[in-house]
Amino acid sequence: MMAGWFAAAKATYRGDPNDEVAEEEQKGWSKVIPRSLGVFALVDIANLLVVFLTRNYVCDVPLRTWLLGGILLGGPTDLIIKGVAWALKPRYKYYKLQVVNCRDVQDSDFEIDKVQMYDEFGREIDGFGIEQRKEGNAWIISMNYPRMISSYRVITSATMPAANDPITWSLWVSNNKRTWRMIDEQDDGGVPLTRASPSQLITDLISINEDASFRQAFLAELIATGAALAWLTIGSAWIASGSETCVDSAPELWYYSFLVAVLTWSCLGTVTIGLIVSAVAMILLGVKTP
Repeated sequence: MMAGWFAAAKATYRGDPNDEVAEEEQKGWSKVIPRSLGVFALVDIANLLVVFLTRNYVCDVPLRTWLLGGILLGGPTDLIIKGVAWALKPRYKYYKLQVVNCRDVQDSDFEIDKVQMYDEFGREIDGFGIEQRKEGNAWIISMNYPRMISSYRVITSATMPAANDPITWSLWVSNNKRTWRMIDEQDDGGVPLTRASPSQLITDLISINEDASFRQAFLAELIATGAALAWLTIGSAWIASGSETCVDSAPELWYYSFLVAVLTWSCLGTVTIGLIVSAVAMILLGVKTP
């Protein structure tokens, strides 16, 4: 089971190569900003190198502790926040479309081609490891690992008449096929009379409305940001108090820490001023919407 969850996490961020996915190439700031953040990874590597090279230096100010703490509050904390957001999302391995009524036949005589499902990024979930089959008056979708769906639609049968189309159903989910939970109920799913055609896209799922992962991750991000700012302030105080002793006993460590602190405060100030100027410019030069 754990292997399945690890595979789900990898596919969430990188995409499953077996899925039929048509994604647009990232453009503009959505492409520039993530790549520019790679500079911080280089800073973390430099911090580790300095900490290692100055491990035998004696200094009464814990500058190495400050550098190591800065590393932990960077990439590792970001991964933890992403993990929190991912783990709290509603992900299930088994989905069951329970048919209640058909157009003109018994519910157990329903026929469809498949259920088309989409993940949280709007990518169609299809390909290797996805099995769909009929069991009595239900249509079972089994996935190779737990996945979240944000929407779905029913594809009508290509061979059976419209009388066999389901018109009323409920969608159930489970991770063990023993305990099931209903996440959607349709009195009229908008199934067309034409053959091999999709129904209307159903997006208002109970699991999506109850999803609190974004709020929890945002709260964790705020806490991490506050902790990082506090750690930067503490480090600046340590650097200032060590200006008389560490400059002589550990010059490389002190000057490097001083440079990191100055550049960090400068970047924060530049970004803050840039945001203020951008907001003012948008207000003064922006076009008002009717």
